This record gives sequence, C-alpha cells and structure tokens, in this order.
Amino acid sequence: MNLKDFPRAGDGLTQFAKPPCYELEGRSFFFVMDGGVDYELRFTGRATLTWAADGTEPAPADYDCIKADDDTYLVTFRVFGDGPIACHSYVIDLAQRLVTRHTCQAGGNPRHPMLLDNHYDFGAIRTEGYALPYKRHHFTDDLLGTTVEWHWTTDLVSRHAYVQTNFYRVTWEEGSSMEQTFEEEFYAIPATDELARYVRIKEGIYLFVVTEEKVERILGDDQPFRSDSMLFIENFDRCFHVGRAFGAMMVDGVPEPLYMIYGAFGNTLELPASQLSEPNRYHV
Repeated sequence: MNLKDFPRAGDGLTQFAKPPCYELEGRSFFFVMDGGVDYELRFTGRATLTWAADGTEPAPADYDCIKADDDTYLVTFRVFGDGPIACHSYVIDLAQRLVTRHTCQAGGNPRHPMLLDNHYDFGAIRTEGYALPYKRHHFTDDLLGTTVEWHWTTDLVSRHAYVQTNFYRVTWEEGSSMEQTFEEEFYAIPATDELARYVRIKEGIYLFVVTEEKVERILGDDQPFRSDSMLFIENFDRCFHVGRAFGAMMVDGVPEPLYMIYGAFGNTLELPASQLSEPNRYHV
C-alpha cells in the first residue's frame, strides 16, 4: 500500500503535525527577559495556563504545546481583549535554560489594519540554586543558502530557499498540488519572497518566522489568507518542523480569525541557481 494514495481527508496542513505535549502540566517558569519585562507561566492543566508580566495579575489562557526535540518546547496561546487578538509564543529550551518570546498582533498600521506586528525578546529561565545563564538564543544567518523541501501532506509540498537574513523565497514543483492551491494568489504578486526572521535555538534547531506582509499590502481583500504569521521550529537533525499559524482568512468575503498547529517533514534539495540568485523584487 502506498500511503500517498490514502491521505487522511480534511487534515490539510495538520496531516503531519506532532501530537500535543502535556509534559509541562503542573510546572511553572519564570523568564528573565532582556527586554526588561519578565514573565511567569504556570501550567495549570493539560491545556490551560496562567501568564503574567511584571506587576500584573495572572491571566488565564488555553495553550498548545508541541516538542521540537527532547527538551525544546513550543508553547503558544492567544490573548483576547478589547482590541485585536494577540498571539504569544515561547520557545522553552530546558537544556540550556533559555527562552525566546515572540508576540504578534494586528491593528498597528492604519492603512493596512490586518498587518501583523512582530516582537521578539530573548531571556533565560530562573532556576533555584543555579546562576542565570548569560548566553542567549539569537538572530542568525546560519541558514542562508539552505534549501529544503517541506512535505505538509502526502501531496502538498513547498520548497523554501533561505536567501536573506530578513526574507525567504518559496517555490514548488511545476504542476504540483502546491501550485494548484496557491497559483492564483502567488502569480498575482511580483515575487514569492516574503518577510522572515531566523533565530538560532541550538545546534540543528532554529526558530523561523514568516509574516505574509507583501501579499497583504498588494492584494488586500483579494486573497484567502491575511498577513498570517507562520512560526516554525525547524529541527534539521531529524528534518521536521513544528509550528503554528496565526492571523485571519477570508470566509464568504469576511476575514475570520485563523489559528492552527501544524507540522511537516522535510528533505534538503538543490534548487536551480537562477532561483537562488534572482534579486529580491521588493528591494531597490
């Protein structure tokens, strides 16, 4: 039997998602952040936590947790309030007692209210009896020149080229399901380059965040997805990624909130040199 002939119906980008992780239930963490505001997370249940910034009352949230390796966790949850929904994500690295915090929220751009603002902060985990680590996760150019093919489902495959420290390029096989699914959207814009940031977590493991900003600025309402943030933890030792999508998608002409946990397995590949050397069309 060939598995590709029997895909699980309706799973979409979640077909190869890792199972949810409940190992942090009952634990609490105090994160000392370089940005000057510290945070505490208390995992009160299998899918519930409270979070608090310095001097604030703890707030409850429903969270998702997935593992990138034996001791690296992605914890992500949405924050609801009077304004646009925000998404808070933490890469909790127990081996090095380090943490990276990523937050994003729309509403900061009056001309393009769906655009997401991204914020990053690096810090360490306070641990009783141990000095606070001075090393940090950090922005990196380690991945520049890397090309990888990500298998989201048995027939939906995208090819990433990490071409600049703040951009990536996505391609696909001609005639593939990826091309058929996104052909109308991607062929309506000058290029598939999009904003991205790369963070080194440890050897072989990186945080990679894509914000679909260019397509939002150019197409606006004429697209299915709206300035979505796609956050990946990429494990190149085992060649898979875990992640979450956050933003909005159009449903019957109206933007609706989007939040999804996904995953894929990958393989490296060589792309034509012309695809890698093609200049970024969004730069002068």
